[in-house]
Amino acid sequence: ETTLARLGGGGPPPAAAAAAVAAEEEEDGERPLLPELSGTTQEELLSGSGALVYLREGPLTAPEAVMLMSLEERFRPRWQERGMEVRWMWLDLRAERKLKGVFDAPALPSAILLDPRGEAGNQPAYAAAVHREEDGEAQPVQAEEIELLLNTFLGGDATFVVVPPKRLHAWAPRRGGV
Repeated sequence: ETTLARLGGGGPPPAAAAAAVAAEEEEDGERPLLPELSGTTQEELLSGSGALVYLREGPLTAPEAVMLMSLEERFRPRWQERGMEVRWMWLDLRAERKLKGVFDAPALPSAILLDPRGEAGNQPAYAAAVHREEDGEAQPVQAEEIELLLNTFLGGDATFVVVPPKRLHAWAPRRGGV
């Protein structure tokens, strides 16, 4: 049974239901709804062919996790058709301040598609979600902007920005090893 099925379907369920599933998974020793990208998890999480990284300041909220998991389930068949493994995760830019400048999001939350090795095999690169603007101000990304990023990539039109590998290894030390 998928996480979304336990939450009650494809539409965003109430935050309380998502929080209950997250708490249940922690009690059962399962991984959380969506793993956090950090210094201790980056090697494991970035070992696939790519990653969708949700950028935010502070912990991921239950409604955000549900939105991301809904998108992941909807796009999974398209990745599988292409033989790609795309892992979904989130990054706390309040804790990982040095990485905030690497991705230079115009507003938070934001999202990127990260290719940990890049086309040359040793040059990480990312494509960023396009943010809506209201009154000239970039707005936080929502499901629609993340979906546009994914469809742009799948259509072959995503523009990737190369990142020097050293800049992706500027992880902050964390208490408790996380």
